[in-house]
Amino acid sequence: MPGAGEASFKIEFVEAVWRRHGGEPAPLPLPARDDLARLSRPRRLRILAHAVQSAADADDALARDYVGRALDHLAPAHDATESDWILLGAIGRALAAVESYAEATAYLDQALEGWRSIAASEPLSQPLCERLRIAALAADDAALVALSADVAPLVLHPRDAPRLEGLRPARARQGLAAHSAP
Repeated sequence: MPGAGEASFKIEFVEAVWRRHGGEPAPLPLPARDDLARLSRPRRLRILAHAVQSAADADDALARDYVGRALDHLAPAHDATESDWILLGAIGRALAAVESYAEATAYLDQALEGWRSIAASEPLSQPLCERLRIAALAADDAALVALSADVAPLVLHPRDAPRLEGLRPARARQGLAAHSAP
């Protein structure tokens, strides 16, 4: 990715992120392993998080492929940083999108534990919303009660409330409807 190739990649990447956030399923290109290795670790993990999420929006098989490739870049739990927790959340949300709920729960719980360990409520909201949705789909009352302890501080702090994204009610209703249909 050095030089002109890197500039071109950056432009393509930003455009794809913009399209994805605009609602268009636009899978981001996953750079080659050698290209990823040349990036700083935080930047590499951020690119992987965006790519994993974009794949989950577009195609189940691609999402599983990107998740598999991203897992190789995570640090062991005791060495994980904010960049790992962002990627763990993206992996968990992608696995939930392909209905691998048990796997998704494991990665989302790791992300939540990381954010809790530094009392970071704002970034906790994304994996929390997905974890709540999975718990609701499973009718897991114990998990819903346990996770409610994370919701209260977000609701009590107006600056963080927008990050809850309404607990993604439309997505939760859609998921619940799909699972309750005959």
